[in-house]
Amino acid sequence: MPHSMSAQALYTVISAPEFKQQIESNTSKYVIDVRTQAEYNTKHIIGAQNIDMYQTDFLAVLKTLDINKPIYIYCLSGARSSISSSVFKEAGFKKIYELQGGLMNWENYQYAVKTEKESQIVPEITLDIFEKLLSTDTLVMVDVYAPWCLPCKTMSPLIEEVSNEYKSTLKLIKLNADIDLEVYRKLNVESIPALLFYINHKLVMQHIGVINKDGLVKLIKTL
Repeated sequence: MPHSMSAQALYTVISAPEFKQQIESNTSKYVIDVRTQAEYNTKHIIGAQNIDMYQTDFLAVLKTLDINKPIYIYCLSGARSSISSSVFKEAGFKKIYELQGGLMNWENYQYAVKTEKESQIVPEITLDIFEKLLSTDTLVMVDVYAPWCLPCKTMSPLIEEVSNEYKSTLKLIKLNADIDLEVYRKLNVESIPALLFYINHKLVMQHIGVINKDGLVKLIKTL
C-alpha cells in the first residue's frame, strides 16, 4: 500500500516479487540494506549496499547520494526499514520503496542472496540438535530472537521468568536468528520476535511480535 509522505516524496511498501522485478529492471537506482554491517556480511540481496541505520552519520551518508534516483530499502523483517523511511525522506529522496517483510520475506520466495562470511559462523543449535530437542512430550517454547532486535531484548527477561515458573511442564529453546541459520531458515519465520510452541515435533502454536507476561501465560495455559 502506498503512503504519500509529502508532496515531494513517495514512500511505497512493495512485495518481494515486485521489489525483485523493479531492482532488476531499473538500472539507475540504489538498493540499501539498513541492517548492521555484521548482518550484511552474513547475507544480503545481490547488488545492495550497506548503510546501517544506527550509525551516527546515517543521514549525512544518505545526503551524498543522488536524491533523484529511486531508492529501494530493506532490513531483516521490515521494522527498521519502516522506521528509517523518515530519514530517507529528510534526505530528500523523491521515490522510496520498501521491501515488505524484509530479507525474511525475500528468502521465503527463495530469491538469491549473497553470502560472504556465513561459513565462518558457528551455530549454537544445529538442525540435528534442534530435532532432538523437539523429541519430547513436554511443551517446547522456541524463542526466535536476534541480538540487535530491541523488542526481543524487551521480551527476553519475561520469557526467562515464565520459563522458570513452568519449568516442570515447559522447555525453552533460545534460537539466535543471526547464528542458528540452518534452523532459522527451516522455520520460515517471517518476523521477530517470534515464539513457536511444539509438542513431539508438531507446531501447535506460534506468536509473532511482542507479548507481555500475562498474555504469554494465558497462551501457554491453552496448550
